[in-house]
Amino acid sequence: MPSNWQESRPSQSPAEILPPERDYDRVSGPMPANRSRGGGGTRWATAPATYTLVGINCAVYLAMVLRGVSPSNPSVIDLVRWGANFGGYVLAGQWWRLLTAAFVHVGILHLATNMWCLWNLGLLGEPLLGPAGVVAVYV
Repeated sequence: MPSNWQESRPSQSPAEILPPERDYDRVSGPMPANRSRGGGGTRWATAPATYTLVGINCAVYLAMVLRGVSPSNPSVIDLVRWGANFGGYVLAGQWWRLLTAAFVHVGILHLATNMWCLWNLGLLGEPLLGPAGVVAVYV
């Protein structure tokens, strides 16, 4: 029995899959929100939650260091003082530690690796989840 596979298979030519490209510098009319004229532009509008979360994390770390916490090896007492999670305190009613612990980091290496991951995953996820979705996933 002959197969009709070749005739029934959808075409995979790029012209049928991708929308036609336009040169927005030469064509007048509305420009998509994700495209800026001249190639420069700002990326703030594309991932505001990611940039804000990175900024808050760095600001908390900087405040910790400026207040005398060791930048590379903080003590447990210092971390708890700055809002790190501690089961006994949470069970005693300090539920806010579940939120603040997300912004307390144990040294510069911990901060750097976490911010690298947040930066990359946030820029990838924010167009899909939106700013509120990224904040919800982070928290």
